[in-house]
Amino acid sequence: MFFKMAVSARSSVVGRFAARGGPLDDSEFDGLLRDCSKQVNSKKNADAENGWMGLFEWLGEAHNPGPIGSIEYRRRRRPKRFKVEVLFARILATALVGGWGYLVLSVWQIRDPQGLLAILAGTLVYLTISYHVHPKPDMSNIGWLGGLLDHPFRFSDDMNRMLIFFAVVLLPGRFVSETFVDCFRCFRRK
Repeated sequence: MFFKMAVSARSSVVGRFAARGGPLDDSEFDGLLRDCSKQVNSKKNADAENGWMGLFEWLGEAHNPGPIGSIEYRRRRRPKRFKVEVLFARILATALVGGWGYLVLSVWQIRDPQGLLAILAGTLVYLTISYHVHPKPDMSNIGWLGGLLDHPFRFSDDMNRMLIFFAVVLLPGRFVSETFVDCFRCFRRK
């Protein structure tokens, strides 16, 4: 698809170049780029409307649908934890947050207040989402060989692997946010 668009764009450039008898000016080149962008976006929109499901996956799911996990959007009830356990988790969570701060300040060298504020806001949003959103994949349907290979006749295993990915991405934020909430609750009840 992309090769066909590149060839048509090349032929369009050559045709405009030959018709004009000289190189393209900036406005003509911008118009050509807009035309190519419209072609790419129309192809992406058609793929989005049709979905990414392959023909075999569509037929397989219609015949034998697999179980799909879920996403919970609430705060989980956590068992009561010992103060020593909460303190140890707090040390690890503080180390994670400190490592994030080191990465931002020393490695990426972000020093301006706007950048730091944007990263702080993004971190708080990530921690909030991690605390409240809990992906629950159905581990019985993650593909062949424990999720290493895609099941060619099922689309639901792709959904479960996506839920696993989101659970892994949200795991550090969930650990940090739940630890700070547990620490606050533990020492508030003295």
